[in-house]
Amino acid sequence: MFIDIEGSTQLVERIDGDFADVLDDFYGLVKVAAEERQGWVVETDGDGVFAAFKDPAAALEAAVEIQCRLQMRPVSHGVELRVRIGLHIGSAVAASGSYVGREVHRAARISDAGHGGQIVMSAAIRGEVADALWSLQWQARDLGTYLLKGLSRPEHLFQLEVPGLEAVFPGLRAEPVMTDIDLAAYTHLL
Repeated sequence: MFIDIEGSTQLVERIDGDFADVLDDFYGLVKVAAEERQGWVVETDGDGVFAAFKDPAAALEAAVEIQCRLQMRPVSHGVELRVRIGLHIGSAVAASGSYVGREVHRAARISDAGHGGQIVMSAAIRGEVADALWSLQWQARDLGTYLLKGLSRPEHLFQLEVPGLEAVFPGLRAEPVMTDIDLAAYTHLL
């Protein structure tokens, strides 16, 4: 799971020294949500957090809890935090207290494609959590296939939709890829 605060540069400009307190609160919220589900914060970098989980459904639940808590919490230091969350599953190699590898970068790019308040997931994790989605009555809305910054292989992405959480967002911040089905529909219109 990668989490990033939307508009953090503008927040720093606006609240300057208080941003450290806002960031500490945010890191604490993420840490609790992860640890309650047998996950852990792998690292923090600026306004971003990288967390790992043993169970992909637990990552999904943590992502929802983070968005719910941020949505319900009172404005701190005059700011409302909006975070984008990206979820992906894949292999990685432990290195220097963190994880590295192609799939780690893919997860980060999935997060980068989203907007504040949004939870975006790869097809790989969506397949792993299908039963959990059904039992929790959550939806994974198909967003299509996208080229993510710096990656050569496109990624099929889904948006997690949960009652009570925001569900309408602008298009992803990535380049869409036309599939054969899209091309057939487009050709039919010509």
